[in-house]
Amino acid sequence: MHPAFATLEDSKAFETSEWALAQKAKYKAAAVGPPLVALFKVADFPKDKAPKTFTQFSRITVSDEGKFEEVRKAWEELMRVLGKESWGGVSVGEGENVGLGLVGWDSLEVSKEGGKE
Repeated sequence: MHPAFATLEDSKAFETSEWALAQKAKYKAAAVGPPLVALFKVADFPKDKAPKTFTQFSRITVSDEGKFEEVRKAWEELMRVLGKESWGGVSVGEGENVGLGLVGWDSLEVSKEGGKE
């Protein structure tokens, strides 16, 4: 996954940076498969809220792009049950249809509990 970038040019500059290339080589040496990388169209991050300490990224591959609305509703229902606000997006470009959901937690421990904070 990438950090969020304002432009495609910023994303590409990061991908080709010395640091990113070194991290990619380090990952390849330790990983079983290729890294999960994709570009996503997402809503603006909430400006009226401070970021949480821990952000969880969840991805789901959707066989049919037309099913994204159904998946989004299921994600929102899960977040409602947990008492959490979230945001996300969908992949763009060629390749698999992937949905991305992000949710903030106050700590890693609280995220593991999966309960209300």
